[in-house]
Amino acid sequence: MKRLVIALLALGFLTSGCAVDQDAELTFKVVRFTEAFDTSVAHHPAGAVLEIDEELGSWDISVDRESVALDRLPAGIEIGDRLVCQVRSYDKNWLDSLKAEITMESCTPA
Repeated sequence: MKRLVIALLALGFLTSGCAVDQDAELTFKVVRFTEAFDTSVAHHPAGAVLEIDEELGSWDISVDRESVALDRLPAGIEIGDRLVCQVRSYDKNWLDSLKAEITMESCTPA
């Protein structure tokens, strides 16, 4: 019984400590703009679709395109412009099948 309790505790520690957190500056290219729209659950502001414009190297995430609200981007950007963005990837538990949550903290012209 004592071994079972120890094994269950060890498994609990393993699965609760599986958060993966990564921060990096990545280069993106503006590929298109989107119009604002509403759904039954949320308002989506006008934005820009950014496509990764560099090799990810050691980053173990799937970030290829991100949509970012225009008010979070530098004024006057155009399609084809390159931006350097601070990106944060957080996976609460890499053992599940859910993708990591990705946030774009800030973007500046490249």
